[in-house]
Amino acid sequence: ERAVMLELRKKDGNILAVGYGYLDRVEFDPSDGIALSIAGQKIRIQGRNLNAEVRPTVRLFQGITRHRVPWIQEADRVRSMESVEGNTVVEAIEW
Repeated sequence: ERAVMLELRKKDGNILAVGYGYLDRVEFDPSDGIALSIAGQKIRIQGRNLNAEVRPTVRLFQGITRHRVPWIQEADRVRSMESVEGNTVVEAIEW
């Protein structure tokens, strides 16, 4: 199933939903995270293991490129610290 919009949730409660139809470019750089270009606006997703396989053939970057990720949420400090080694953790979303 494909998502129509990608909801970006910040730990402070702010939420931005963007239409996948406006997604121009998605770039993954292991040292810098995932960069989205949506209708000329730049969005950066930073964290750990952003391209790690969370389940067989399931990765955040691939899910975004296939319009299958309905939302991404920043982890609060406690969840980030409690995360198991190798898990995908979104530490910051900037828009």
